[in-house]
Amino acid sequence: MVMEFEKIKKFLLYFSALFFVPYLLIIYEILPTYTINKWIADVLFIWLSQSFPIFLFDNHILSDSISFTIVPDCSGFVMISMFFALVMSSNSKITKKITSIIIISPFLFLFNLLRLFLTLYIGLSFGKFAFEITHILLWFIDSAVVILFWLFSLKKIMKVKIVDAIQYP
Repeated sequence: MVMEFEKIKKFLLYFSALFFVPYLLIIYEILPTYTINKWIADVLFIWLSQSFPIFLFDNHILSDSISFTIVPDCSGFVMISMFFALVMSSNSKITKKITSIIIISPFLFLFNLLRLFLTLYIGLSFGKFAFEITHILLWFIDSAVVILFWLFSLKKIMKVKIVDAIQYP
């Protein structure tokens, strides 16, 4: 029992270091995300302007009822860095870890884009309160999606059991 606790503790420490360093670099804009944020805003504007009277100013999407700024947290890099930290903290060969990251990251990015679209679509359709609730709810769903993709990559790509994965590499 003590041995298992130590393994989990080491896994969590390793995960924390691998997640929070990139996360802080993203949210404090040390890693430049402006270009991707602007691209995301452009894509969302193209999609949403087909159904709603909205305006785009830089990375801000504006309407009569809500305004939304695509910030570094919106880039999808937070989800990808969480997935990266989970994978790199897992007990598996480095080549399989890298393969998992390369295969899964685009899916996480696309899921994030869909999340942003859905959040804005609901906000534009039903108002600011619905926007806020959807925004918060989908943040939790983001985390669940990352964990599901991690579990998928453990089983299908890295071919490691969950119990064996949570050992300090």
